[in-house]
Amino acid sequence: MPILDGLEFLDQIEKSNFYSLNRLSIYTVSSSTNESDILKGSQYESVKSFLHKPLSSEDLNAIIVID
Repeated sequence: MPILDGLEFLDQIEKSNFYSLNRLSIYTVSSSTNESDILKGSQYESVKSFLHKPLSSEDLNAIIVID
């Protein structure tokens, strides 16, 4: 993302309280396998799940079925 990285974006979403309207489901997608990255992303209330790249059709189908 050109202006914010993913964690900065999540900070802004949570500060805005937009996620509390139950209109937003965030799934983080990263190629990182670093546990600290996964932990950082999972600490946000608005994040439903952390997915690893490359995504499979099963990953995408799981998201569609859940929501």
